[in-house]
Amino acid sequence: MKVLVIPEDHTYDQYILKPVIQKIFADLGRTPKVEVLPDRLGGVDQALDRDIIAGIVAEYRVLP
Repeated sequence: MKVLVIPEDHTYDQYILKPVIQKIFADLGRTPKVEVLPDRLGGVDQALDRDIIAGIVAEYRVLP
């Protein structure tokens, strides 16, 4: 299983989000490969923009 985390600001958030997401999945009995998206968003406005998020998801989507 792969999990893509899309942070609003990659600079510091990556160090908080990755271990938190890994722990959540560990508590669920899963061990996914967690990837934090490199710096793609430039603030809250972009993070809340559905079109931008949809484009990122479409780009990184991997079908089985």
